[in-house]
Amino acid sequence: MSDTSASVLLTVRDVRKSFGNHEVLRGVTTSIGANEVRAVIGPNGAGKTTFINVVTGIYAPTSGRVSLAGRDISRAAPHSIVREGMARTYQIASLYPSLTVAENIVVACRAASKFSKARMTDAISPREYRDRMLELFNLTRLAGRQVAEISHGDQRLVELAVTASLRPRLMLLDEPTAGMSPAETQQFIELINTRLRSSCAIMLVEHDMKVVMGTADTITVLANGAVLAEGGPDSIRNNAKVQEAYLGSAFAH
Repeated sequence: MSDTSASVLLTVRDVRKSFGNHEVLRGVTTSIGANEVRAVIGPNGAGKTTFINVVTGIYAPTSGRVSLAGRDISRAAPHSIVREGMARTYQIASLYPSLTVAENIVVACRAASKFSKARMTDAISPREYRDRMLELFNLTRLAGRQVAEISHGDQRLVELAVTASLRPRLMLLDEPTAGMSPAETQQFIELINTRLRSSCAIMLVEHDMKVVMGTADTITVLANGAVLAEGGPDSIRNNAKVQEAYLGSAFAH
């Protein structure tokens, strides 16, 4: 698709990334539409985290191009990419443990109010938006608790709320359900499907196939640094190349 298409939010074209003589990404090309939920999966060592790091500006690609809403961000700094409307979570929660849940969200809301005004059409205050996020993520019950005192699963929800509070066009979630209980994982699936997908596009790297198959519109499968397959959940589930790359283990659940 063309970068100028109104339906395309993120475009990745022939992206390669090498560390010394080791090429981790080998010509990755894909595009993500506005309000699409995209899952990126693949066996260990497939290049998933490197791909996320290139898209979010942690690494500059060795070659190729990354565009967000038609603007080339291939070599933009991470903070500049956040200003353009892309926000991410990490495999390990990145929060202020000594602050309360509400205070962590307010920090993000205040940052968003400073650098995202061009993308905001409402006049809601950071505190009003904080209350909205607490309700959306079912965190009102924990608003006054220090992050260090709450469970790992609840910390993951707080991190999602903080990321959403930046009001991104695209949220990138790196293993968002890691460490969550089955009930918390189901809550996450419902959150994606009933609330988050209507507010922004989402790209998630996830090993739990229940989450992937239960949320993704499109799945991109990476193997050996390249796109092995891409398509809807049913086509990926039945793809012989994907089954071989995973040795059947990922689809055994």
